[in-house]
Amino acid sequence: MTAVDRIPFTDDGLIEATSRRVTAETVMVPVTEWEMLWNEPRLSVIVNSRLAAGRERLELTKFEAVSKGVRLTARGTLSDISKTATIDVHGEADYDIAQLVARLPERIGRHVEMSGRERREFSLRGPLRIEARAAKEADRQPLVSPELQVVAGAAWEAGNVFGLQAGAGAIDLVLDRSVLKTQPLTLDLSGGKLQVDARIVLDRRPALLVLPAGRLIDNVALSQEVCDAWLSYIAPILAEATRVEGRFSIDLSDTQLPLSDPGSGRFQGRFDILEAQVQPGPLFDGLGAIIGQVESAITLAASRDFLGLDRPLVQIDNQTIEFELKDRRLYHSDAAFNFRGVVVRTRGSVGLDQTLDLVAELSFPSEWTRRITFLAALEGKALELPIRGTLHRPQVDASGIGRMFEDLGQGALEGLINGGLKKLLER
Repeated sequence: MTAVDRIPFTDDGLIEATSRRVTAETVMVPVTEWEMLWNEPRLSVIVNSRLAAGRERLELTKFEAVSKGVRLTARGTLSDISKTATIDVHGEADYDIAQLVARLPERIGRHVEMSGRERREFSLRGPLRIEARAAKEADRQPLVSPELQVVAGAAWEAGNVFGLQAGAGAIDLVLDRSVLKTQPLTLDLSGGKLQVDARIVLDRRPALLVLPAGRLIDNVALSQEVCDAWLSYIAPILAEATRVEGRFSIDLSDTQLPLSDPGSGRFQGRFDILEAQVQPGPLFDGLGAIIGQVESAITLAASRDFLGLDRPLVQIDNQTIEFELKDRRLYHSDAAFNFRGVVVRTRGSVGLDQTLDLVAELSFPSEWTRRITFLAALEGKALELPIRGTLHRPQVDASGIGRMFEDLGQGALEGLINGGLKKLLER
C-alpha cells in the first residue's frame, strides 16, 4: 500500500512528494542469470523525492529501506529518465550479517554461518539503461551498462563455511566497465588461509565467474562437512566420511564458470592432502566386504567384519590429486589410501549429479599372497573393480575377482572359492 503525503509545486518548478510502502508479504528477487537469490519476508520503504516539471530528473532527498537485520539509507539523483536513466546515489548500509545469511537460499545458507553488526557505505553512478545502438553493435549482450559504477562491500566478525572456522574479514566490491571485482581477500580459515581474487564479468550472457590461476586454499583443516559437500567430488572416499583428520590445499588453473550453468565451465586444478585419516563412508561398504572375503580366502581364516563395530580408519598419505571438470563430470587422477594394509587407488569421475564412474584398484599385502604357494603370482598385481551408482549409494562390481584368478588357473580359483569367496562371487 502506497500513501502520498503531499504533492506541492516548489518555486523552482519541482514536484515534491513523500511516499511510504510496506509489504508484509514475501518479497522475492529473481535473477534470471542464476536462480531465486533472495527471500524477504517484510520490507518497509520510505522515499522523499523532488521531480522536475519536465519529468526527466528525480531528486531523492531521502531513501530508506528497512527490514529485519538491515537498514539502507541513501540520497542522490536519477536523471535523463526516459533514455539512459542515469543514477548518482550515495548511501549507507547498517546490517546484522547473521540475519542476512539466514535468508539466503537453503542450498547455500545451510553451509554458511556468519556473525557481526557492521555499517558500510555504498555508491552507484552511471546509466542504468544500455543505449540501444551500443547494445546492437556489441558482440555480446551486456547485463549492465559499461558506464555504470558501483562501490560496496561487506564485513563480518566470525564465520563458519562448510564446517571450517573463518576469522574476521571484509570484502570490497567494485563494478566498473561491466566487471564486478573483489579486492584480493586473505581470510584465516581453520588454521590455514583462504585466498580469493575473483571477478564476475557482466558484459555477456550468461555472466561469468573468473578466478585467476593460483592457490585458493592453503593448509586448511579438513572437516566432515567440507568433505561431504564438495571435496568428495575430487576424492570420493571422503563422501559421508566421519572422524575426519588432516589438512588440505587447493590450487586452481584459470577458472571460468558461467553463473547460470557452472557445469559447462572451465575448472581444473590440484588437491593436495596432507597426512589425513577418516572413518570411511559408503564407498567402503562394498570394498570392505570384498577385502574381508579375500583376506579370509587367502589366509584361510574366518572372514573379518571390516565395517562392523570395529570400523577402521582409512589412512591417506601425502599426495596430489589432479582434477578437471569436463562434460559435467569432475575427473580425478589416482587417489591412494591404505585400508588395513590393503592399498586402494581410485580413478575416474564423479558427475555433478553425484553419479560414479570409477575404477578401484586393490593391491594386497605380500604377507597375504605368500601364505599360499599358488598365489605367489598375485604379488605386485592389483585387482580392478568398477564402481557405479552414486556418491551416497555406490555399487561395487565384484566380478573382476573371478577374472583375475582365472589367469592363475582353475585350481587357484577353486582354492579361493573353497576358502570363502563363493558367496561373494555369487552376488
